[in-house]
Amino acid sequence: MSEKLKTAADFKNWFVANNAAIHAEQSRMRSLAAEKALNYLQNRVRYGATIQEAGDGYFRDCMRPKYWPAVYTDVAREVFRQIGWIDRKVAK
Repeated sequence: MSEKLKTAADFKNWFVANNAAIHAEQSRMRSLAAEKALNYLQNRVRYGATIQEAGDGYFRDCMRPKYWPAVYTDVAREVFRQIGWIDRKVAK
């Protein structure tokens, strides 16, 4: 926040604009995460892996909690489940 807010109306306007920016960035991150996950899946399947093997490989090889935002994991799970991947951690 670079400017001082002098009135409640200023704060309300800033709050609305800030929330809109946050939601736009979250939407952009979800789209990017889905694109990356699908590209990985497509490349693995292209070289002979099944959807299950490719999905398992994505979480084994690509997901590093320290380096990857949580949204990448969440979106990849959603997208892979829609395609037919079975999450073995949840299935147990």
